[in-house]
Amino acid sequence: MVKRTLHKRSFTQCDLSGLPLPAKRFCYLPVIAENGKVQKKGQYANWECVMRAIELHTWPDAAAQSRAVDHVKSWLFGAVPKPADVGLLDHFGGCMDAAEWHNHCVVSRSPVSVVRVLTNGTFETIDMPEACSQGVPTGVKMFDGRELVVFYDTNPDPWEPNPVASELAKMPNLTGPVIMALSFEDTESFMPRHRYVPCTVTDLLRKPLEPPTKDDGASTLAQFRAASKAMAGTFKAYEAERSKYAVAPNTITPGMVMPAPSGAELAAVARLRGLGGGSPRSSAPRAPA
Repeated sequence: MVKRTLHKRSFTQCDLSGLPLPAKRFCYLPVIAENGKVQKKGQYANWECVMRAIELHTWPDAAAQSRAVDHVKSWLFGAVPKPADVGLLDHFGGCMDAAEWHNHCVVSRSPVSVVRVLTNGTFETIDMPEACSQGVPTGVKMFDGRELVVFYDTNPDPWEPNPVASELAKMPNLTGPVIMALSFEDTESFMPRHRYVPCTVTDLLRKPLEPPTKDDGASTLAQFRAASKAMAGTFKAYEAERSKYAVAPNTITPGMVMPAPSGAELAAVARLRGLGGGSPRSSAPRAPA
């Protein structure tokens, strides 16, 4: 990580491309130990730079490099970015500025699986065609933040209705074969972008905002409520058994309760304290006999 100061403003530079990075938008090189502990090294403009850094980094063994690639792949929902070509930047002798190079990284992606929905309701899993660069966001989001994006295919019968695709995308009147992909907002990239990630038929048929079900031994909501009710009943019975011989605290030592003082006792206490507790008749001097 390199920190620079220019025109009285400090900023960090990408360790590979040398581009200035925003304060909170950068990627990192994952160095993962055998026990699974992740160390985030450096700051990079995008995950394409990270993939190039993984190739250039000196790893102790092939397993460590494989763990770094798997970490990036899992972070990007299974997508594997293509290593960046920083030689295309103008300050390295190329012909692209930062924005052009960013668009080049967006377009020159690795193959990503998408699903083609035919008009007869069948599904085909294919690699995203090169012509699919700008899709139409549907607003349908999965539980993990991925958004469904649609493209029109160029196969025959473009005007035949496609009710299955319309239902999945929540967009009426879709016609012809429709290609469906998944994307998410890559908040680590130094410039805003949406990254396409692999899409399967299972992803499309899963209800939005519903996490995938897996048999991990956890209890369902109904099982948890039943167990909670049983535990509450058991605790109530145990508490009743242990406290059946209990008595009220004020009945344990009744002799320790002092009776209320009388008026004469209060007057005597007042006289001892000099508060004038006696009556005028008793305090007046007596006449001589």
